[in-house]
Amino acid sequence: MQPYAYAIVYLGLGDHERMYEWLDRAVQERSEDLVFLQVEIEFDPVRSDPRFIAVLHQMNFDAAGRGSPSRSS
Repeated sequence: MQPYAYAIVYLGLGDHERMYEWLDRAVQERSEDLVFLQVEIEFDPVRSDPRFIAVLHQMNFDAAGRGSPSRSS
């Protein structure tokens, strides 16, 4: 199972600490599933969490969840 999937499982269990551990691992491993991070409804409960916003910024995604990933010049 991919780290991103584990993050969703732990989020569903209400274990946000472990969810962030697995989400960080997904980022480190450049998981292809991260393309869904902005739109996956399972993450709605943590969208305002500064740690989640930091992950979005790390991925160069818009923290508001709109539009496509920003590109650095």
